[in-house]
Amino acid sequence: MTPLSFLSAPLPRLGIVLLLSLLVLAILLPIGILWINMHPVSPPATTSPSDFQLSFETLKLVTIDGVPVEAWLIPGDSGAGLVVMVHGLGADKSSLLPLARVVHRTGAHALLVDLRNHGGSGPARTTFGLDEALDVTVAVEAAERRDEIDRNRIVGYGLSMGAATVVSALIRHPGLRGFFLDSPFDSLDALFGDIAEHTYHLPRAAARLSLWAYRFLTGTPPTAISPASLLAQRPVPLVVVHGRRDERIPIERGQRLFQAASGEKTFYETESDHTLSWSDAPEEYENRLEDFLRRTMR
Repeated sequence: MTPLSFLSAPLPRLGIVLLLSLLVLAILLPIGILWINMHPVSPPATTSPSDFQLSFETLKLVTIDGVPVEAWLIPGDSGAGLVVMVHGLGADKSSLLPLARVVHRTGAHALLVDLRNHGGSGPARTTFGLDEALDVTVAVEAAERRDEIDRNRIVGYGLSMGAATVVSALIRHPGLRGFFLDSPFDSLDALFGDIAEHTYHLPRAAARLSLWAYRFLTGTPPTAISPASLLAQRPVPLVVVHGRRDERIPIERGQRLFQAASGEKTFYETESDHTLSWSDAPEEYENRLEDFLRRTMR
């Protein structure tokens, strides 16, 4: 028998079926995981600003690609600036209401946006900041038409996917004053590798299939979704909050975004899991947010 003659020996039929099944699973699993995350389930909001003693107006809008978008505009002082607030994957604008009270204390107007496929907005695939930037843009444009809002004083607040979205939507806005980002990622391609390894316990190489599928479905390479690159191009004040126990978006992603940013910046490291820094220490978190808003919105 030659050293390689065993390769020509017949394998048991069951073994062949098993190998083929594992191969198909290895190909389809990363693609299936991507598809599930591009179609999250987000139930309608059960609370409204009135539950927090905040007056508000519901905005019903349509993006340039035809997606219905719903937002809440919570008025502040006449002539004050606008804080644009964006939730994370699977959440909705009602999750931002406790922090909208902080914005209201500063006198600023608050704009809480439901991203596509979330809350009161229309169905569409989730693209982790790519198409969602259109949702934020149409809401900001509607708010800016109000005479009582100073469009030269705009701050973006976002959690997780919402952080990437608000950066993409506002980074070129002439009135941008800064960002307060909670649990952000630096680039989508790097995040896919982390998710494969840490969340689903797959080899990082499996993320390549997800990257290919994302590009096939959206027509855009995941490398184009890079909040870190955008923040490197425009020096604006930045606060990043990230939890050391975050397994969904590891703290290293937030640290790399922070390192790339070119403006005045502050990094707050907490002991929390993903986007739970506020719920674990609400008073400290709210004080930091309020201080940032008062400094940047002057």
